[in-house]
Amino acid sequence: MSAQISKDCTRPLIISEDETKENKTWEVFYLLRTHHTVREIADLVGLNKSTVQDIKTKIDDYGSPLPHKQTGRPSKINERTERHLNRIFREDPFASYKEINVELAKLDVFANIETLQSYVDRLDFKSYRVAHKPRLAARHCKSRLRWAKEHLNWTEDQWRSVVWSDESRFCVEGSKLRKRVLRKEGERYDERNIIPTVKWGGGAMVLRCFWGGGFGPLEIIDTSSVDQEKYINILANKFHPWLTNVTLHQERDFIFQEDGASCHTGGYTR
Repeated sequence: MSAQISKDCTRPLIISEDETKENKTWEVFYLLRTHHTVREIADLVGLNKSTVQDIKTKIDDYGSPLPHKQTGRPSKINERTERHLNRIFREDPFASYKEINVELAKLDVFANIETLQSYVDRLDFKSYRVAHKPRLAARHCKSRLRWAKEHLNWTEDQWRSVVWSDESRFCVEGSKLRKRVLRKEGERYDERNIIPTVKWGGGAMVLRCFWGGGFGPLEIIDTSSVDQEKYINILANKFHPWLTNVTLHQERDFIFQEDGASCHTGGYTR
């Protein structure tokens, strides 16, 4: 037993060893949330590193430092908690299971990762690889919809006369490409479930095209962006000879499709 003096100094305030241990456990909890390392916390709280690591593991598994009662089966999540879970998934579909458990802990609900995953399935959510789409303004969406309507009744043969071209960026490293999202089936391209992409964000650039009968040349670009002069040189040296050859062999005229990137639409290019 340890003793501390109460504020009125008339009698000692007795704190049990269990209370002291619980207080230190909560200290570890809050220090972890403020991004202290295990070594730093051990020094600050006065515990050895293995004890701090055990507390951290418990928090990672259950979202709380409180003791977890092993009942032999997952604790039941009631209807209120299910509604709260559904709201979490909708408000932040990129939340990790650990982050979700922290939110559940605010309701005094503690579940391990396996139990939480079972309730994700029960609510018809699943973990998917996140979709990446270009960051579009309202005018971009309007323009794309208009274009789609104008070409709605094109025949298959007309589409075979289009050569589709674009630049692409490939990242050797990057966590965003491996990010996952909790969503329902059929919601892959919902606005809240995608990661918007922007041009020239680093990595290796390539330029390629294809049409209904196959692929065109692939050009690897040794810079992170393409200006008008570089784009014209690539077309003249790589794509124009190929397109001329395909046109002669197929005996048809082709439409070379580009997007609205500045290097495609600038005055020098035109």
